[in-house]
Amino acid sequence: MRGYPAPRLWSSAFGGEVVYEVDLPGCCEHDARSYRDAFECAGCGASWRPVGEVPPEACGFIVESGEEEWGAA
Repeated sequence: MRGYPAPRLWSSAFGGEVVYEVDLPGCCEHDARSYRDAFECAGCGASWRPVGEVPPEACGFIVESGEEEWGAA
């Protein structure tokens, strides 16, 4: 994803659930955009902490060979 920030992952402060920022509940997603570190959602009280950097995913429509790249279409 050129030109776009890498997607951020958030983990429930109590362990278990790990989700992308866009998959957080609406009230939590709004608060997550304002924080770089752990936060407690003002709307529902859930506690979240950031997970390390996420490597970008490869495009599923590109077949990579040793010499050239060809589109799947």
